Amino acid sequence: MSIDGRLIWVKILKLSVTLMRLEVRWRILLPAEMET
Repeated sequence: MSIDGRLIWVKILKLSVTLMRLEVRWRILLPAEMET
């Protein structure tokens, strides 16, 4: 694999990790906001 290919994969992995964190955060926050 080339260096550019690795950089693209790293970016994709970081994006997926941040998206998962946001999803978990929303699942925790949204029900709490809907109850109040």
